[in-house]
Amino acid sequence: MLLFDEIRRRNVHRVVLAYVAGAWLTLQVAETLLPAFGFEPEALRVVLIALAIGLVPALILSWKFEWTPAGLVRDANVPTAERGKSSRTLDRAITLFLVIAVAYFAVDKFILSGPSLSGQKSIAVLPLRDLGDEASQTFLGSGIAVELSNLLATIPELLVIGSATTETFAAGSVDVGAAARKMDVSHVLTGSVRRVDDRVRVAVRLVDAYEDVQLWSEVYERKLDDIFAIQDDIAARVVGQLRLQLSDTPPTSEQIIPEAYELYLRGHHLSHVVRTPEAFIEAVGLLERAVELEPAYVPALWSRARSIGNRDGDSDPVTREAADKRIRALVDRMVELAPDSSYSNGWLWYLAQKDGEDLQTQLNYLERAVAGGNDANVHIQQIFAGRALARLGRTDEAVALLEYVLKRDPANGIGAYNIAFILRQEGRHREAAEWLENLLDWHEPSASMLWSLGVAWLVAGEPEKALSYFDPGASLAGSDGAALPTNKMGRALALHSLGRREQFAAALEAIKADPTVDVESLARIHAWSGQNDIAFEYLERMVQQRGPGSAASVDTDLYEPIKSDPRWQHFLERNGVADEDLSDIEFNPPLPPEVVTKVERMRAERARAKERS
Repeated sequence: MLLFDEIRRRNVHRVVLAYVAGAWLTLQVAETLLPAFGFEPEALRVVLIALAIGLVPALILSWKFEWTPAGLVRDANVPTAERGKSSRTLDRAITLFLVIAVAYFAVDKFILSGPSLSGQKSIAVLPLRDLGDEASQTFLGSGIAVELSNLLATIPELLVIGSATTETFAAGSVDVGAAARKMDVSHVLTGSVRRVDDRVRVAVRLVDAYEDVQLWSEVYERKLDDIFAIQDDIAARVVGQLRLQLSDTPPTSEQIIPEAYELYLRGHHLSHVVRTPEAFIEAVGLLERAVELEPAYVPALWSRARSIGNRDGDSDPVTREAADKRIRALVDRMVELAPDSSYSNGWLWYLAQKDGEDLQTQLNYLERAVAGGNDANVHIQQIFAGRALARLGRTDEAVALLEYVLKRDPANGIGAYNIAFILRQEGRHREAAEWLENLLDWHEPSASMLWSLGVAWLVAGEPEKALSYFDPGASLAGSDGAALPTNKMGRALALHSLGRREQFAAALEAIKADPTVDVESLARIHAWSGQNDIAFEYLERMVQQRGPGSAASVDTDLYEPIKSDPRWQHFLERNGVADEDLSDIEFNPPLPPEVVTKVERMRAERARAKERS
């Protein structure tokens, strides 16, 4: 008992409490500031070890010395009148630290851990930076991020940003706070990967986007064979940190042979991210080997089929026929293994279109593809479902569904082009142009993107803005930094709308003199400029050259000025283009609750507006 009495008299217990509270506060500050200065997650571990070691000298000092108004004094030399004053000082310090702790937890629980700016808990999993000497493991960092996104996307409560958007942050260091604001997410998972032989080092940190506060970090140093355990542990820790409610156990990875998984990640990265002719060739070989090792791994079957299509889609007829047979064999295998999955039904829908099957059969497959998706990959099926809904005249559902997808994957070009197409069909040209313009926030401009933007602003009644995209000059540059070329046809269209008749006439003559310009392009220019007779002459020449089926592809906005001419409808009907009777088509893909609510609100607002009018 004498020892405990002495500990109490010398305030050792108070020093321990004050030291632990102060160390905790130091760790919170370090956890916030170290990442801002570029330190890796293990730097926090060093701070923790140093603080733990520091407790020993603190105990020794508290036993030998006492804090007095004169400073540190050896315990034996403290006057009797001064004893006990240090107890009150330490009590105040402990109380202060406890108040700070309570305030921190209150802010963390009720403010910082709230939903994103858009009202829902959300996360973006950025590609892990490759820290290898030769940067040869980019596919691994990208692949792990995609797989983690797919795992987390199975949680209904959580909004997960799609890979088309997160891949835009793959190059170089990333300002996490700026990236989070751009994507409008509440949390970001980021980190690095380094591989040496058969060992892999994965360092990750979960950041709260509001204050760039690091919520959790971990470094995994294991054999590559343990990559699935690493992914599952990261997903489980994210679920815990975000306080997500699960109806079941945390999501886990499908485990396959590690060698096959590496081959799959390599091939998938080449086919979906690199996307060059050489990459498609290499991807097919890698994915073939992955399927040989794991013949029942459906994602690899799906990715291999897509890579074959990308590699051979523009080849000679014999090569295309052989590729088609290989793809169908892979699809048959997918259907056998996972008949209800998004993977198999997405391919069945594609093949049904290619084979000219009836629309109802096509949409049955597409409906099942949407229903069978439970990860971020379902976005592409939802985009196609939106296009189908618009074709059936269900525009409200189509637009709401595509807005839902683009909220989760704002850099998704397929989604942006499809919502723009639907809005233009509805006469909402300015909205369509704005959706396309959003892509410039995510991607370097290309000639095809600028053409689409120019046409969108042209039909929206903004020819000056359209001209800036048709003839960008030095204002916009491509991915290689070079100025983008002028689109001569678009420039001519914009010049006409601006009333610059002489310049338009000169531009049109130059286009006509170009032997590579096809007759349908000339028909569009003359249609837009109100030269109906010449436009119909070129359309007839087009049908003579390409056949009657070509008439189905000319119903674009640029023909709008001649659609009131009786010859337009006659031209379409004579070439077999008739309005579709889709009244008997049934298509009911599962729509997210957010989409259903938005559609109901849109219809209610329209009904109220009709009543007021």
